[in-house]
Amino acid sequence: MTSGSNPWAEVFNQSKQKTTEGIIPFINQQVKMLSEASGGKVKGLFSLTCDVNRTLVSALDLAESASTVVSRIISAGTVHYAPDSDLKDASDLYKKNDYCFEIRSDRYRFRVFTIEFGPSYPAAMTLDRGMCKDLAKIYDRYKFEEAEPCNITIRDDDDLNRVFNELLRSEKLIYICNRLMKDAKVTV
Repeated sequence: MTSGSNPWAEVFNQSKQKTTEGIIPFINQQVKMLSEASGGKVKGLFSLTCDVNRTLVSALDLAESASTVVSRIISAGTVHYAPDSDLKDASDLYKKNDYCFEIRSDRYRFRVFTIEFGPSYPAAMTLDRGMCKDLAKIYDRYKFEEAEPCNITIRDDDDLNRVFNELLRSEKLIYICNRLMKDAKVTV
């Protein structure tokens, strides 16, 4: 049953996958450049989608949800023993997170895309439907049936850069950015 070679050695000798470590810094740089280009009137937001969605829920809905969760916990009534440990769950190192990128002004917000990724590529980006239709006129990559979500597979950092630059050609995105800028000038 035992052989002379250590099979674990092969695990450590596997080629490294393309990591997604560059996604967050890349999008954060885009957020900074958007603010600079608009003189701070139009801002970008890149954050976990669940955190952004939570801020969009009214306080009353949030309180009601919290009340429901608390009542379920109390009604469960079962106490399980959990041993004390300082160890973190290593599964969290490989879990996927869902982020969203929005463009905002003082009065409006526009979700450009969501992107789900783990520690290695590929990443899954879901675009705004209107932007997808605009880009489908130029690039085959953005052609989807009406009932399908606009899901783009991002293969690596270079592909992320290419897709982001293509997004900047969307008529809808250009209109919204300019409209938010115009409205900001009026209200300031």
